[in-house]
Amino acid sequence: MQEMERLLEAPKSPRFKDVRNKAILELLYSSGLRVSEAIGLKIHQVDLEGCYLRVIGKRDRERIVPFGTRAREAIQTYLALRTVKFPKNTEHLFLGIHGQPLDRSNVFDQVRTYARRAGIMRPVSPHVMRHSFATHLLNGGADLRAIQEMLGHSQISTTGIYTHVDLGHLRRVWDRAHPRK
Repeated sequence: MQEMERLLEAPKSPRFKDVRNKAILELLYSSGLRVSEAIGLKIHQVDLEGCYLRVIGKRDRERIVPFGTRAREAIQTYLALRTVKFPKNTEHLFLGIHGQPLDRSNVFDQVRTYARRAGIMRPVSPHVMRHSFATHLLNGGADLRAIQEMLGHSQISTTGIYTHVDLGHLRRVWDRAHPRK
């Protein structure tokens, strides 16, 4: 969790690129989106007031995904800057420094750059952030079915792979919840 906090705090400057990347990092961790889903977001798919996204995932399945207030604040800050820099581009949420939609490799590179900047030595990618999202929700008490829905998995077994299950946590949940000790 401390590494994730350091990663999320790594983009610090008020430059467009850092403000955009802060919004991307916050959204990836807050929502568990796949990188392709994040870069494919259109502005109309984001409800900043309600803090949820309408995401088109694999096999064109649509789902609603909540996100947190830190992600909302980062997106609002980014959108204020984006509107000034690219007033005519109103479709894609995340844009490159020349106004073009971002591609996956750019986001992967940025995540690695900020991880190094944050002093994280292990490999970090948007997919690792997705794993962290699922693991932190599970460890915080979320049920696996809800996590499955947020991640857009059709099968619960796929979700189990994404969650680095803390066996001690599972034991405590079982002890607290199961009627036959």
